Amino acid sequence: MQTPKEVLIDPIFNNNPIALQVLGVCSALAVTVNMSTTLVMCAAVIAVPAGIDASRFDRFLTRKDTRTLAKEWVENNIASGTRIAVEFYPPQVYNSNEAFSIIGPKTPQGKSVNSGADGRTEVKEYELFDTQYLEFFWGPDRLITEDPVQIIKTKDIEYVIIDSWTSARFYQEDVMDEYPLLSGQRRDFYDWVKQNCQLLTDFASNERPGPVLSIYKVKDDLLVKPRGLNAK
Repeated sequence: MQTPKEVLIDPIFNNNPIALQVLGVCSALAVTVNMSTTLVMCAAVIAVPAGIDASRFDRFLTRKDTRTLAKEWVENNIASGTRIAVEFYPPQVYNSNEAFSIIGPKTPQGKSVNSGADGRTEVKEYELFDTQYLEFFWGPDRLITEDPVQIIKTKDIEYVIIDSWTSARFYQEDVMDEYPLLSGQRRDFYDWVKQNCQLLTDFASNERPGPVLSIYKVKDDLLVKPRGLNAK
């Protein structure tokens, strides 16, 4: 692990590509008196790194975000009508559960439509269920009466989708210090999901916009009314 001094000094003196380019210009000036050559090299020192960064940023923005990839995976692998427990930033699938008031960035724009192998059009909709995330976000430190595990067990929920933008909050030191009961209960929920559900896939945010999304299948022996993957 680098020391604080190394963290400060290395990017300036030992690992500084801009400084190396400037030194290259200086060495070139030692063997030429042509001003146009000097100007071209100085412009390259400025433009090339900026162009590389701009190209990388454009590529980042044009790639599908993790929520779009997860949405496509859900529609291709989970039967319409399935019950799914979500957090604040799930895939933008259509929610048919009118009892669940969807809030903010996960409001879908419309029904998701996929064309099947036989050419028919299939409307995909899912029953999304809250995992009490808003109860954990606001209010005094306390234990939630109906915790997410109870919701999954009593509502016949078959899948759970965890997003890193929500879950990471409860592992922050300031949150754990100020809300030990709330954050501890939520972390217990995440531990329960990892121990009692099967991780099917996750969508990492490396070089993609969006949170890390992990999709879990609840084990059938935990369901009140077990249903298969292709149940209608």
